[in-house]
Amino acid sequence: MNKLVVKTLSSEFELDGKKLPKFPFVMDKYGNPHVIINRFLCEYHAFKKKNDSESTILPAARNIVSLFNQLDQTYISDNAKDKKVEKEARDNNASSYMNHDRDLDSGFNLYGDSFHQTWLSATDALLSLMLSNSEKISPNQNSTINRKMGDFISFLWWAEKNHYSHWLTGINDRTEHGDNEFSVALEPTKSKHYLYSNPHQLTVEDKGRRKVYGAKKRFDEAYTKLQVKKDSSATPKDMALHYRNLLILRVIREGSLRNTEDITLELSQFQGDPEYDTSGNKVWIKTSKTKGKHKVSRYVEIPAMLDKQIRKFIKMFRKQLLPKAMQGTEASPSDPVFPSAKTGKALNRTSVNGIFKEYGISPHLGRKLSLSEMVQSLHKQGLGEGDILLLVSEHAGHSDKTNGSTLRRHYLDALRELEMSTMENPVTLKCELSEAESEIDKLKRENEELRSRLLSTSSGSL
Repeated sequence: MNKLVVKTLSSEFELDGKKLPKFPFVMDKYGNPHVIINRFLCEYHAFKKKNDSESTILPAARNIVSLFNQLDQTYISDNAKDKKVEKEARDNNASSYMNHDRDLDSGFNLYGDSFHQTWLSATDALLSLMLSNSEKISPNQNSTINRKMGDFISFLWWAEKNHYSHWLTGINDRTEHGDNEFSVALEPTKSKHYLYSNPHQLTVEDKGRRKVYGAKKRFDEAYTKLQVKKDSSATPKDMALHYRNLLILRVIREGSLRNTEDITLELSQFQGDPEYDTSGNKVWIKTSKTKGKHKVSRYVEIPAMLDKQIRKFIKMFRKQLLPKAMQGTEASPSDPVFPSAKTGKALNRTSVNGIFKEYGISPHLGRKLSLSEMVQSLHKQGLGEGDILLLVSEHAGHSDKTNGSTLRRHYLDALRELEMSTMENPVTLKCELSEAESEIDKLKRENEELRSRLLSTSSGSL
């Protein structure tokens, strides 16, 4: 069975004088390039949109390839005989959507074999079935599934507008097209910033302005469940795994880090003495990269208690997660704090989203909740909107070039939907209490053991 894969080119790759480090190259598993998808990545993403190759174009390529391969394996029919008939019909039908004149002008087989033509078999019904299947079995949040579908639809739209397909993807309009209809029907745009509206989307829980109370409750429940999983683990590796997940959640929730900042934290930030703030309650750490084209590092504050727990995890548990081949090697300061149990390398964003899907939460929601609580704490101290937005923007790592509209919406949401809280992050207090209770239980057990040994010794002396 064939499939598409994404390979990354070198860090020095250039195209027409434009540097595109680690630019994605799409081909099948036998090494045959998918010409049209690669053209889309170059012409649309790299040169028209001027997107960053590593942070934007590479994820888009992976999303398109993922949906392409899923489409190739998705059938309306549910038995082998009917699937074979459907496959033949789809292969024959794909030809009707090709631009044969463009194929002849190219001087080579532009569309490739029947597998490479899979994208031409897309229909509303198949895309709907793919979304439904993903919602049932994918570890990803619905928002992530929607983003993948959005990238695939973007490719289909571009292919239609650039005459690689004909009547495959577009907006149905009887006044303009008569009875002709597109196989993948989109809707008129609802915003001047977009050319179309994509109806092929799953419902995202709490879409729009989330009820933060509900999110706060889910996060509290996630903390409790992860703490219980950690404390009741049957093996050291299971304990390390649940401890890692708990700390990932805490860093995002209590430090307002982005998902990419959290998973790329380096060991170097927890080696040597902590760098405390003036209050002594917070510790400064440096991220390895931030959102944006230049990936500039920034300093963020996390609670001192959280810093202590991360150092404990690194010292006592982290090695348990590494593959056996890596457990005997000395860690590098640039290694990730929170490694993947499969590869030993940094987790990817999709994996982290999958970890927390069962709790109905996401890293982005945790960051938003953290910023909202910071807003309401500063407001309680009597600061005005301008000062609050400035402080929270700096804490969030927002660019000076942004207009602050998103942050101001969070500000208004926080004042409207959250109760006023103390300056302490309630999750920090909750976790500190949990750690203290665990320590008390441990001391009680040790005390009982010593008491028992003392009584035993005394009895022996008599």
